[in-house]
Amino acid sequence: MSLGFLSPRVSRRAKLRSEAFPRLIALGGAGSNHSLPRQFSLNFYYACGGFCPTWLMSIYPVCLSPAGMAKDGGWSSLSASGLLVLLFLKLPPVGNGKADFQVLGPQDPVLAVVGEEAELRCWLSPRISAHSMELRWFREELSPAVHVRRAGRDEPEEQMREYRNRTSFVDRDMAGGQAAVRIHRITMSDNGSYHCLFTEDRAHASTTLWLQVAAHLSRGSQFTKWRLALPLALLAMGLVMAGVICLFGKCQRNAHRTQLRQETERRGQEQSQQSSMAVAAPLHAEVCGVPPRT
Repeated sequence: MSLGFLSPRVSRRAKLRSEAFPRLIALGGAGSNHSLPRQFSLNFYYACGGFCPTWLMSIYPVCLSPAGMAKDGGWSSLSASGLLVLLFLKLPPVGNGKADFQVLGPQDPVLAVVGEEAELRCWLSPRISAHSMELRWFREELSPAVHVRRAGRDEPEEQMREYRNRTSFVDRDMAGGQAAVRIHRITMSDNGSYHCLFTEDRAHASTTLWLQVAAHLSRGSQFTKWRLALPLALLAMGLVMAGVICLFGKCQRNAHRTQLRQETERRGQEQSQQSSMAVAAPLHAEVCGVPPRT
């Protein structure tokens, strides 16, 4: 069967399989008292995922060659050494705690008011499922924490005493790596920084959130505020009314002055007319030959 349609990597793996499988079968054939059993050869082959390179055979001749088995005691040596090799190959690599994901959160502080609620939200990048992860919101120390979510369940026994019965988990989109914890009945002591930690096996990542709490105005403080504002408002209204009155009085005075001036001018005109008539009467009499009155 031709393997030309496969990629170079797959073709190379198939070639190594084709080289390794007959060799293992040959080791499991008859003809030697210490030959490797055929079933064990097949088990070893498939335990390696069908990929048993020649370097493994050359490094471990004891477990893969009849001569090595004869030298070290046959099947007992095969069992111990072979299983040790299989165990070594199947062990997962030791992680260094570095995750291949990031935890993100809001850059701006989360604003809250005393007595109300606040939500601390965080999410994964890239968007991967967080169902199998442990989610932990905490302050300065990992434990006790503000809220812990593990295997789909809350862990109230790991909570700080001041946050018990005051938090709830919010599943924003766990399949997409989004989650939040809601803090109820906010107090001034809740103000400050929080940390959001996602853990999966040995990999973990975290981010820091900030909660900014503002005091709520009580009725007494509101009454005091109005007591301070009311005199100022009355003073402002008084000034406005005084200005209006002054402006109105000024307008009235100007109108009265204008009226007096017009009246004075009218009287002056009347007096001038009377004087002109008194002077013109004797002249008219002299012209007409009428003796003037004595």
